[in-house]
Amino acid sequence: MRWNKITNKGGFHILNGLESKENLAVLDLSYNTLGERREVIKDTSFIHKLSSLIPKLKLLRHLDLSCNGFDSKECKSIGYALEKNHSLFGFHFSGNFYGSVDEKGFLVVEVLKDDEKKFNIKKL
Repeated sequence: MRWNKITNKGGFHILNGLESKENLAVLDLSYNTLGERREVIKDTSFIHKLSSLIPKLKLLRHLDLSCNGFDSKECKSIGYALEKNHSLFGFHFSGNFYGSVDEKGFLVVEVLKDDEKKFNIKKL
């Protein structure tokens, strides 16, 4: 489902449909606008739904969320959800300003506060 201009709201509905698909192995949502929030209610946001779905997808092997405009808070939520998934072999996150995957498979999230900090989310 890459390159489809899917918004946060559309992504939420897609994930709702995938919730019962426990045998999902590949999910490519790259090059959409899933992180460009416009007054989204927490329980109906793409990130909230993704964070609850990732740990449940025990057969998910490949996840691509590249180039979606996620902010640092969204990147952290994704990283914490990934801690609970132990089936991924491939995770792609390039093109998001606040997060990237390092050579060891860690999601590195850049947090901009008073000073720049980086921290690692546990290895996938």
